[in-house]
Amino acid sequence: MNGERAVLRYLRENGTVQVKQAGRVVRVPVERIEIASVQHFSSRAGDPHFHRHMEISARVWAAWRWRALDTLGARNLNVAVQAIFQREQLRELRPVVERLGYRVDEQGQIRLLRPVVEAMSRRSAQLERNLARIEAEWRTEHPGKEPTARLARLWDVQAWSSSGRIRPRRGCWTTSWRCGRPVSAR
Repeated sequence: MNGERAVLRYLRENGTVQVKQAGRVVRVPVERIEIASVQHFSSRAGDPHFHRHMEISARVWAAWRWRALDTLGARNLNVAVQAIFQREQLRELRPVVERLGYRVDEQGQIRLLRPVVEAMSRRSAQLERNLARIEAEWRTEHPGKEPTARLARLWDVQAWSSSGRIRPRRGCWTTSWRCGRPVSAR
């Protein structure tokens, strides 16, 4: 749960809201923020896949009441928040995996197992099919052109969002964070 704590700390130090004071709009710091974290042990396709999701509430406490988190500020914070969360998760996971005799690369993957996981993963095969379909559609609409790196990244996001069935969330537990204190439920 260090990832969630690091994100809360960062958002408290850097999050802002816009408030009207004395006839002008000013940014004031966030005083209280809530996040929810969910831990899963498998992918939507049922493949073994340990991962966590974190949701940040769009409503924060600032200047004596609940207000909307500044969307421009939140969008700018998003990249930093994702990096902090991933870094802290990797920091927690790396020693455990290395005690088992595996080495974790900078992306948080066990390089030795990557070919096996990809070959056995139904989700990976689904993503490859989605990506091939998206690229084929684009090439049909843009004959003779080559996609940019930015477009390829967009296709990757689209391939991930074009998922198949969504199964019930079994084998997961959630933790809600309020004011920096975890409230766990199983």
